[in-house]
Amino acid sequence: MNGKAEELRAWAGLWGLLAEVYTYPLSREKLTLLSGLVSEDESLGRALAALRNALVDVTDWDRLAEELNVEYTRLFEGPGHVPAPPYASFYLNGGLLMGSETVAVRRTYLERNVAPVQMGRVPDDHIALELAFISHLSGEAHAALAQGNDARAQSSLEAQGRFLRDHLLTWLPRFREAVASATPRKFFEELANLTEGFAQMHAEFTLAHSSSDPRMPGTGRSP
Repeated sequence: MNGKAEELRAWAGLWGLLAEVYTYPLSREKLTLLSGLVSEDESLGRALAALRNALVDVTDWDRLAEELNVEYTRLFEGPGHVPAPPYASFYLNGGLLMGSETVAVRRTYLERNVAPVQMGRVPDDHIALELAFISHLSGEAHAALAQGNDARAQSSLEAQGRFLRDHLLTWLPRFREAVASATPRKFFEELANLTEGFAQMHAEFTLAHSSSDPRMPGTGRSP
């Protein structure tokens, strides 16, 4: 299998893991996977190092997961005031949920023949669903390249770029700021930093790939 396809599989894996981490509940398995992520890219490597530092010296992963789940609920779900809603529409539709942006995101999913597992149970513009969508498109591009279907791979990459630049990156900075100002837990602050940084990097990659630039992110997991 060619190197580009392998790199796209790495993109899909990291997006998929981030989608899982934004899906309640957190667990020992999710946290230990995050703590093992590495990257050859300098900027992404710094973000991953900062996230690992938030998990350094952990001796009881199950207890940490319980504590982080309490904070996850307070930050993202409520009850009561939710300081960092994980929905695109909140940041793009004047603080309203289930607005026009939610409908637009669902339309984008359906245009790519994607129906997220949680569709109908949570709003379609929840961050976990949006990250899972990028993971799906990355996996789709990986499979297409592995099969020699360059046109399908290009279509998937272009769809990723549009979704990242025209949608995800228009609200992730405000989400990151909301998380950073609302939590004393470095884990969630660094997770939001990593998510935005990875989205920026992936958006740049899709542009470069569209212009036949062979650069790849070099993201992977430590042995």
